Amino acid sequence: MNLTKRIINLEMKYREENFPGSDTFEIIHGQLPILISAPHSVTHYRNKNVKQGEFMTGVIAALLQERLNCYSITKTKNDNSDPNFDEIHPYKEKVKELIKKHKISFLIDLHIMANKRPAAIEIGTGSGKNVFMDDHYANVLRETFESHMIHPVIVDEHFTGGFKNTVSSDVSRSVRIPCIQIEVNWRLLDVNSTNHQIFAVLDSLEASIKQLRRTP
Repeated sequence: MNLTKRIINLEMKYREENFPGSDTFEIIHGQLPILISAPHSVTHYRNKNVKQGEFMTGVIAALLQERLNCYSITKTKNDNSDPNFDEIHPYKEKVKELIKKHKISFLIDLHIMANKRPAAIEIGTGSGKNVFMDDHYANVLRETFESHMIHPVIVDEHFTGGFKNTVSSDVSRSVRIPCIQIEVNWRLLDVNSTNHQIFAVLDSLEASIKQLRRTP
């Protein structure tokens, strides 16, 4: 099976919440102590409204986990909640447990923004708070995306990850590891479009994580 077809099949699993035997999220363990998170990978519920899932984030998390042999956690069923908005959520508690138990050194939390947005990528660091005011993380990610011809890349302009209940903010504050929120523009991920750049997105994230893993 070629990669494009596999991506389409994986995306359909998240759209249909087709994960027999799973609870409301799925954890895959690895050897590399990095955690890829996709809390909106299925449809979710916020402020009494149903929010469409960011289905491709689950796909990206799964493929990065395979490429890097790292850890991943993705939402697999809508339980009428929002892990990236609710003050207390089992998803976030499990993330913290994984980090403590497996000595995970940093987290990347994946999201998707609408294709009407001008930016290709937004890196959210909570205005620096979620990475302890170390701009190295955002710089590595931005430079790597740009080297793969993905641009413009912005940092902390709209989706900062700074709200206290976001996964990146809550986890960084609670367990004291750098956490980065990444918003990917849908136009890069739409495999039905001839202009998609999903392979470049995957390659960029893989290269960035390898480089950041070497950060003291």
